[in-house]
Amino acid sequence: MKKLYVLIAIATPLLFVSCAKEGCTDKIAKNYDKDAKKDDGTCKYVYGCTDPVSVNYDAEATLDDESCMSFVNWDKWVLEITKTGIDTNLAVAHAGNDSTSTRDVYFMDGKAPENGVYPEGTMIFKYSRSADGVTNEYVGMVKQEVGFNAESNDWEWFMLNEGRFHCKRCR
Repeated sequence: MKKLYVLIAIATPLLFVSCAKEGCTDKIAKNYDKDAKKDDGTCKYVYGCTDPVSVNYDAEATLDDESCMSFVNWDKWVLEITKTGIDTNLAVAHAGNDSTSTRDVYFMDGKAPENGVYPEGTMIFKYSRSADGVTNEYVGMVKQEVGFNAESNDWEWFMLNEGRFHCKRCR
């Protein structure tokens, strides 16, 4: 009889262990199951940019794939050129495009054009200012895939004057 009690004492916990609900137990997984007690290896993740200050932030991403594009450290990029005066390449949206304006143009990773065209993913930061200090403009640009916007030569631009994307030196 004593052996029967020992056998029941050993077998009872095993019954409860085998009844534990299986599922994805990783809280950052897309298919996280809060009721699962045992991970069954079915967790699914969405890879993408998880940095909310990046221009390509993906709110659905659960794991960062190191693709984030940000203007946070633009002042550490390669200063490609400084231009003074009117720039005929600038549209009317740019403030201070007159004979007194100066623009510093920075390139992330110093990317150069290939056959006269900047490659997809090229990032440029332009800081424009007027001699009188009235105009200070910060513009970030990202070269997107072919067909993004033919009118802008597939460039997407961002006005950063209001501190968007944690522009450290923007005022």
